[in-house]
Amino acid sequence: MLNAAALSRETLARAFEQSVDCVKLLSLDGRILWMNPNGQCAMEIDDFNAVRDLRWSSLWPVEAQDTVEQSLEGAQNGEVIRFDAYCPTAKGNPRWWDVSVSRAEDDNGNPSGFLSISRDITVAEKAKQTALLAAKEIQHRLGNTLAVVGALLMGFARGSPEREAFAKEMQKRLSALNSVQKLFSKDQPLCRVDALMESLTAPFDESNASLTMGTVPPVSIDRGQADAIA
Repeated sequence: MLNAAALSRETLARAFEQSVDCVKLLSLDGRILWMNPNGQCAMEIDDFNAVRDLRWSSLWPVEAQDTVEQSLEGAQNGEVIRFDAYCPTAKGNPRWWDVSVSRAEDDNGNPSGFLSISRDITVAEKAKQTALLAAKEIQHRLGNTLAVVGALLMGFARGSPEREAFAKEMQKRLSALNSVQKLFSKDQPLCRVDALMESLTAPFDESNASLTMGTVPPVSIDRGQADAIA
């Protein structure tokens, strides 16, 4: 039976060995000293000797290597560093990881290396990417809908100067609403209020009736708040 009194170094070592996450011990210069069996399985590494003593960052894609090296620098200072990044397995299968890096110490409290724990978040990342694609498609369709509404207004107003003037004004405002969606992207889930207000008020700023706007603080807001303001 496992209890606090039975938590020897050997027991704790076995716990790391049996972890479902990819657990690695790294040397002070960032080289791989040990990896638990489940970690080797997750990374599809058939022979640990193929990666033993390799620099940990060399296993990552080029675009993630700086992040990995910086995590070691931060951990060297006693911080626990976390980051999410893409890294395929040894057999080339796509994987996304939630990684934590911390400093390992000897019995005297001196730095002896690093402990890295990587959790496979591929399923969650793929779900997020699917949701982002769906949101992008909805955004695209909304833009098309606003454009169609503007075209219908212009078609309905054709031949009547008063209606044409009204339709042109509405078309500008519909265009401004559509521009709000373009302030957001996959890598930019927030937008700044000043940029939003500039986009929304553009249709009202004309040569015969200029619009002067006071200072707007560069506060960041999410899509729901931007839609409400729009």
